[in-house]
Amino acid sequence: LNNDDNIPDWVVKTVQEWWKSHTDHATDHCKSEESMYKPLLSERFKWPAEIDELHDTLDSVQNKVQVAVVDGLNNKKSSLIAVKDALVTYEETMLKHFEVEETTA
Repeated sequence: LNNDDNIPDWVVKTVQEWWKSHTDHATDHCKSEESMYKPLLSERFKWPAEIDELHDTLDSVQNKVQVAVVDGLNNKKSSLIAVKDALVTYEETMLKHFEVEETTA
């Protein structure tokens, strides 16, 4: 695609379906972490506050991707470049979250 003026519908649909599958998985992971792992592990050590703070940050960044992917692409208000930029920020935040979980929890 040389520009974002005429993004094919199949591209929009594919990106949106992928994003929905990803967010379903990520949401399920976070719910499991909050309801099972955090209470169990908190019996053994103090749960790092930074993990909860990063969850809040991830939620905020995820919402920005959601707006770009769903609302923006549906209404032709978002470009694939904007979607890519939002996803890059999301990836960076997610990787930071994984690093903190692996090194502190």
